Amino acid sequence: MNFALVALALVTALLIIASLGAVQRDVTVPAAAIQPDQGKAYVVRVNALAASFPLTVYSDDIRSPRASTLALFENGVSIGPAHSPHSMIREAGGGAYSHWRGLLFFSASDGGDPRREGRSYSVHLEVALHPAVPVIMLALTIAAFGLRLRAFAGAELSRHLDWLIGGALAVIALALAAVAAGALPTLNRIAGPPKDAALSLTILGHLGLGVVLFAVSAVLAAACGRLQCRGAAFTLPELLLAGYPGALLLLAAASAATLAAPFGAVWGAAILLIGCSPLLRGLPESAQEIAQLARVVALILPAAAAFAAFMALLWHGPTATLQASTQGDLVHSYASIHALSVAPWPLRNFGSEGDFLPYDNMLPMAIGAAISGLPGFDGLIYLTASIGIFFALWLGLGMACLRRASGQVLSPTLGICLLLLVLAAVRTPSFVVESPPVPFMAPLLFSFILLAQRNGGRLMASVASVIVVVMSAALTKVVMVVPLGLLVAYDALMGLRSRRLSLGQICLMVAAALAVGVYVARTLAVWGASYWHAFVPGPDIRIWLTGGKDHTLAPLLFVAARDLGWCVLTYAVLKAGPRRLAAAVAAAVAVNFIYPYLFHTAAVFAPLLVAATLALDPGRFERVRNLLLLAALLLLPYPVLLDWAGVQSGLVWVLCIGQIMLIVTLTWAAASPHQWLVTRIPLLTAALAAMALAAVGSGLMVIDSGWRQGKADVLTASMHDIWHAVRRETPADALIFTDQTGPEFRVASGWNSYVATGRRQVFIASWVTSFRRFRIEPAARAARLQQNADVLEGRLTPAEVPLSRPYGGYFAVIAAEKSPPPTFRRLHANQDFALYLIQR
Repeated sequence: MNFALVALALVTALLIIASLGAVQRDVTVPAAAIQPDQGKAYVVRVNALAASFPLTVYSDDIRSPRASTLALFENGVSIGPAHSPHSMIREAGGGAYSHWRGLLFFSASDGGDPRREGRSYSVHLEVALHPAVPVIMLALTIAAFGLRLRAFAGAELSRHLDWLIGGALAVIALALAAVAAGALPTLNRIAGPPKDAALSLTILGHLGLGVVLFAVSAVLAAACGRLQCRGAAFTLPELLLAGYPGALLLLAAASAATLAAPFGAVWGAAILLIGCSPLLRGLPESAQEIAQLARVVALILPAAAAFAAFMALLWHGPTATLQASTQGDLVHSYASIHALSVAPWPLRNFGSEGDFLPYDNMLPMAIGAAISGLPGFDGLIYLTASIGIFFALWLGLGMACLRRASGQVLSPTLGICLLLLVLAAVRTPSFVVESPPVPFMAPLLFSFILLAQRNGGRLMASVASVIVVVMSAALTKVVMVVPLGLLVAYDALMGLRSRRLSLGQICLMVAAALAVGVYVARTLAVWGASYWHAFVPGPDIRIWLTGGKDHTLAPLLFVAARDLGWCVLTYAVLKAGPRRLAAAVAAAVAVNFIYPYLFHTAAVFAPLLVAATLALDPGRFERVRNLLLLAALLLLPYPVLLDWAGVQSGLVWVLCIGQIMLIVTLTWAAASPHQWLVTRIPLLTAALAAMALAAVGSGLMVIDSGWRQGKADVLTASMHDIWHAVRRETPADALIFTDQTGPEFRVASGWNSYVATGRRQVFIASWVTSFRRFRIEPAARAARLQQNADVLEGRLTPAEVPLSRPYGGYFAVIAAEKSPPPTFRRLHANQDFALYLIQR
């Protein structure tokens, strides 16, 4: 490999590192550059003044509303506030400003014309390398290496690339050393506040916990598959997939026993051991086959760990020293862990007195509650790091099992289709952890794809599969009962026209139909009012155009492309795929177009259904490979580019999940000159992930979601402290009143499920998760919030507030600067909040 290629690769590595840094710069704003806007507001094209390509200045936008670090000075004096609403700047003035999409909207401190003589303005900002530069260089480097690959034999290629990988790691290590020595600024510091070593260590421990959970589920799946397929000619990969639904049921039973039964941990362990007992009869595979699957897991482990650690760094919760800005759904799942830990029945909503939580989709939280007593357990890091690595490992193992069970050769074009369909089969990368049931649902798709093919239209097998689908959907994602039910039942339903049924078969079908009917009726009773209240007809592009969403051209194009991609995918499957798959995909896309808010997950998983079928039976799709490629390319931009945490999530998703799929594809490929990829890339990934986690923990680099729209979106270290104080210093039957709530649909306001950290009932904090009452009844919500405020301000006593049950004591958590009523006695305080006993 010649010197020019090595130099190109090293320059690219340096540019990638440089793109994570920024340089401080002061820029004087000429009066001629200031233009009037509206009212008291004026506007300057400040980015054009400060930098030009290949440099850039990051500013606020709809997806990163607090990305800008710009500070504005008037005659040398700092003015503000920054990130102000444009209406406030135009109406109130007073020096408020906003750095929005490259423009500086600002007002003079006295509300006058800033162009008047005697006024001077300057800005202090950070100039960074434009992200397009390292992307272009990386593409050029990959293309150059691709053109040179054929010139080297396997051993020579491997030797040269070993030197290249070592050189890249050395460059990165030197860059981190330069940051540590102060020669370079903190990498990516514009993303948000720095983390600490305690967080990195906690994430590392929870990654190990996720690997253990994956291993336990895989062993249970093999055991259930062994029991289910006894006497049949099933290979180990087929046993793993066939037994996965049974493994979920065993995990659910073990978690329920641990939480609800006396000596629950003993009963839970006994259930798991009994579940593994079929393996005592051995497996129908040689040690070599088992070792091959274990090798696949070991090879994909670094990429899985890197993805999960990245998600944990983005969406972790507050700690004793760190603030966090995480997603409301994720915090709600965290609250469910605490609720299950205290009392699994009835499942009380700690954020809203008198409300209860439904049990749908609760399996990940039940497992978390069952193991929450482990030393150092953190619910939010479990939901991100542990569940994230569980997802990535099962995604790789499931696809590897399908490819092994297939035995068919995958052409290069179909291999690319498979890769792109898997990458497109997600709402956004953060959705994997934002909705914890998703990682448990993904392997079910592989299971039912295999079972539907193996059932071959057999009536009883299909009916049994429908029952398993219903049970599995209840534990994971309820809405997936629509496509998966059609997938496993379609062949049998079509065959009913040409067969006579026995009395036993009729009874079993009636029982299955009743089970499905009862399940649907119960689901409607629990969720019907809430989802009817939130109903907005699709498709997504109609909602984006008419519903007040971001009307910027690029997001609109990505949304339209995704809607079109689902249509192209459905057409391709109707043209070439099995009818059962066509029915499942068409149903998933149709219900999503009718009601996206409810059925979005069904459509999101449609590409994964197709990818799984493609992995198992690639020959069927050869004639529609171009359509599949087009569908994947249309679907891919949305998840990669529109994640809540920005493009960084999409990049990590592509690199980590793409690597997993590459390893799966190449592991059982015939002798190839590129087999070095299977071993070298995981080693490189492991080294980079370890260096990155250490750099983040030591403050040399920042990885953060940047998801901060204001105070109501941030969970602070003070909140972490005060709710742990609530758990320590109040009785178990206490009722807490708090001002950490409000009318806004935001995580530190009306969606504040974090109060469940205290494991005490709160009068009102999260009305958003009161699905059947306060979320859909504005008048009742306003009344509850007013009662809460009246108690906190001393106008009402807790005894005068209508409650669902008696409590052993009343307490209040309020902002430290507020003056409490005379009946409040302080128990604990920090710099932001105080805990009081409300004396009767």
